[in-house]
Amino acid sequence: MSNILKSKNSTKKVIVTDLDFTFWYGILGEDGSDGIKYLPDGAGYVHFIYQTYLRKLKESGILLCISSKNDADLVEAAFNDNQFIVNYDDFVSIQTSYNSKSSDIEKLSHELNLGLKDFVFIDDNPIEIEEVKTALPAVTCIQFPKETGQFGNMMQQIHTLFQTSKVTDEDKNRTSLYKRMKKSNLKFSHTETNIDTFLKSLEMEIELFERTAFDNERAVQLINKTNQFNSNGNRISKQHCDQMIDGGARLITAQLRDKNGEHGEILAILIDANSQILSFVMSCRVFQRQAEIIFLLTILKEFGIDYLSLHYTETERNQPFKLFLSRLLGTAENGCYDITPQSILDAYPSVEQMLTVKGS
Repeated sequence: MSNILKSKNSTKKVIVTDLDFTFWYGILGEDGSDGIKYLPDGAGYVHFIYQTYLRKLKESGILLCISSKNDADLVEAAFNDNQFIVNYDDFVSIQTSYNSKSSDIEKLSHELNLGLKDFVFIDDNPIEIEEVKTALPAVTCIQFPKETGQFGNMMQQIHTLFQTSKVTDEDKNRTSLYKRMKKSNLKFSHTETNIDTFLKSLEMEIELFERTAFDNERAVQLINKTNQFNSNGNRISKQHCDQMIDGGARLITAQLRDKNGEHGEILAILIDANSQILSFVMSCRVFQRQAEIIFLLTILKEFGIDYLSLHYTETERNQPFKLFLSRLLGTAENGCYDITPQSILDAYPSVEQMLTVKGS
């Protein structure tokens, strides 16, 4: 660590960091503030080192910011409930929304009156990295590695971008200075980034399964654990789920894999005998991959279902589902919606090029 803190190359001024599986280990929206890991043992070890390094950078005058697809109150609670090495107030700005990461960074650039070339963006999700690279090529993007063995390489990469020697009082107070100087109420336009080419390059494959009372444990867990991409927030016991399946309901799940490996069972949908969706959930680990779209399309094409009737209920946490529904159907208010193959293809005309369905 001491060698890392002796870089002589000062070219960047701001680090924008993700939270889930970057600042800490785990998914805040699913694991809760008491389930994320950051201590110097077990799964939290590299995140502890990362936080320690961020703290050193902050003390040397580097500005720290957050861009996270999480709810603001959950993020604040996570900082209040845990003793992170970097505190909530150590960040110049905390962007928590379900907007694109590039729009968050562009907003920060305006607020801080700093050029995009001064920004370094760190995130574990390759799709987020690609989105920012495509939209804001001046920003330096670094992927937080999934493999612990690659962590040192990432730290060395960051090390070359910042100078942390000869720290002055001005450096130590820079965060407070920029917090006071931050501009507000600035308006700027941001065009949605097209990353279709990158999604195709991931070689994603989805496999669907119809579950029974004998193999539905993971699906029930997903329904009860998922908050952000959740059609109504309803929870269900395994016993009740088993009873509904015995009564004619269908529980369909999907596993996702790409060229980098397996993502596991990440989608679940419970449909009654009248094609009414009782629950539709997806793990936030696979946001932006369009897996949920091809999942619905495959169910409608290959499971003998002509249409799906979705009852949507807005909750405190399911803004990502609302955004998905708005793009798919043009609106999203509490109520029922019919989904057909044509409505999916009208909204996502190239979706079948993004993923393949195993066995098709």
